[in-house]
Amino acid sequence: MWQRYKAGHSVTASVDVQFKYTVYTGDSVAVSFDVQYKYIVYTGDSVTVSVDVQYPAEVVLETQGSATCRPHRVYVGQQNVQLTCRVTAANPAVTSYTWTHNSSVIQSVRGAVLTISSVSRTTGGSYTCQGNNSLGGSTPSQVTLEVQWELRYHRISCFISDTGCSVYVYDHVASFPEYQPSVSVRSSQTVNETQTLNVTCSVDSKPAATVTWTRTNSSSFTPQTGSTLTISNIQRSQAGAYVCTATNTLSPCVGTSVMRSDSVEVTVDVQYPASVSMFTANSLSGLVTVNESDPVTLRCQVDSNPRPIIRLLNGTEELTRADNSLTTEYRLESADCRQRGNYSCTATNNIGTPVNLRMELMVKLFNLL
Repeated sequence: MWQRYKAGHSVTASVDVQFKYTVYTGDSVAVSFDVQYKYIVYTGDSVTVSVDVQYPAEVVLETQGSATCRPHRVYVGQQNVQLTCRVTAANPAVTSYTWTHNSSVIQSVRGAVLTISSVSRTTGGSYTCQGNNSLGGSTPSQVTLEVQWELRYHRISCFISDTGCSVYVYDHVASFPEYQPSVSVRSSQTVNETQTLNVTCSVDSKPAATVTWTRTNSSSFTPQTGSTLTISNIQRSQAGAYVCTATNTLSPCVGTSVMRSDSVEVTVDVQYPASVSMFTANSLSGLVTVNESDPVTLRCQVDSNPRPIIRLLNGTEELTRADNSLTTEYRLESADCRQRGNYSCTATNNIGTPVNLRMELMVKLFNLL
């Protein structure tokens, strides 16, 4: 109830008034509050009214560095990455925060700052934060973390025409930084000479790595780029160690770019049929003449991969046999006429057909007259 008093009087009156107060929160949304106030009315021409409007918080999730670096890039092993939930408006004040990672609530964090002490590959994904006051939680603010990691070799495979060749690589993960590659290689070879070799080096990295193939201790080999090493019509002289080197550059949103590279070595073993490179009697070949009663040493040397079976024969009689060897010998303690004749060295492995080399031994008898 309002009353009029004559001018000049210093009389005041207290009146309880209830009305609906409407606050506009945007271009088209209106929220109505029922507000009850006690008005203090003075006998003058003006009245001052204080209105306290309460509303949920509004927040922005901020990252370190440039706000335009989206998604926010970090790399494995990076230390103390911080996300900050900044309140832009709230009444009453924010009393707690709710954080999620890939839709799962992070129970251990209730403050405005989330600190990731050391980035791992599982760190990546979507993060949200909410500011909470007595009216409830704010609309979540979201940011995506993209994790870049160093190189990690996880498979090397080898494909040979018509035969099998496999090279296995086993990961070993060092304690720091996480996923720093340390690999060992075990190869089983079935690579035959004259075939085409294709060895693929698979590298797990983000961003993608540049891959280069080189050969150890060989200036004649032209380096190849790309994940696959290809050698057509491979020869035994091309056997040896080849190195796959991968390089990438990590470009985090905070800090300087980091270049990482690592290598893995693959041994290529070229197999070929056996061949007899030398067959001698007392270091002589072809037609060999010895004196009666002289000792005679038969020696055969073979070039072969894998190692062959070697047999020394006198006609069809086997004198000796050596398995998984490149040389063999047989000794005649005292030559006589019964030991003259044709001798042969025969070699075979699991590639190609048996080969042999012959020689003829003549025994010169003593003149008894």
